[in-house]
Amino acid sequence: MRYDPWTKNVTVLRDDLSFANGVALSKDGDFVLVTQTTAKNILRYWLRGPRANTVDIFFQLRGAPDNIIRNINGE
Repeated sequence: MRYDPWTKNVTVLRDDLSFANGVALSKDGDFVLVTQTTAKNILRYWLRGPRANTVDIFFQLRGAPDNIIRNINGE
């Protein structure tokens, strides 16, 4: 979901996620990563740029992810 503090509106960006339990915004705010436990992957949802409002698989995992965070370098 995306919240706009100016309009106070919430927009649902995706409603087909498979047990999403982690979200991390990219350092520059161009995309957000979402972990999916059941699907065992990390999705990248593009917020800005030529790929805005599209999604791709950022990484396919062997195990089930549980949360995601940026490192101290913002990566």
